[in-house]
Amino acid sequence: IKATDTTAAPRRLTTNPGQDASPVYSPDGAFIYYQGFQGDVYRIGYDRVFRIGKDGGDPVDVTPAADLEPSTYVFTPDGKAVFFEATTRTTRAIYYMPLETRQPVRLTGERGVSGQAAFSRDRRRVAFVEETPSSPQEIQVAGLAERPPAGVIKNVTALTRHNADAGAWAVGLTDVVRWKSVDGREIEG
Repeated sequence: IKATDTTAAPRRLTTNPGQDASPVYSPDGAFIYYQGFQGDVYRIGYDRVFRIGKDGGDPVDVTPAADLEPSTYVFTPDGKAVFFEATTRTTRAIYYMPLETRQPVRLTGERGVSGQAAFSRDRRRVAFVEETPSSPQEIQVAGLAERPPAGVIKNVTALTRHNADAGAWAVGLTDVVRWKSVDGREIEG
């Protein structure tokens, strides 16, 4: 990652041998948060989120304390928490996470895919695309509490009905299959 302005030459802020991407400033402008892989051989699913001072310095890992690879952080106005999206198992969800604890709170349901989130400036509303195994993609909107609890985005309002005709179609059932990998972790498919 390099810093630049209109009056100075770009200067390198990170020395990571792997890729660095998706930089975003904290609301107070003091830090840059970015996604990176701390190694010289990239592996899918191993990106982390790091924080460095606006002028560089040692990176601090601020990735969620969970088995998640988050998207770019969207800060709350006070900069104390973030929203992000992450794919986990066979779903994709929208999360809220206080930066102090790094404990993510899943806001959307356990089935289906929720993503492409767009937040209001005050972060009190979110619009997103949601689909489940039995319902096609539609744009949804929901209100958010100041510090959202788990599962808060359950009572949503659909903004679109592009696929209303599909509601009458017979849809096959889907089942999630789970098994243990050689390292003992549960896998879904």
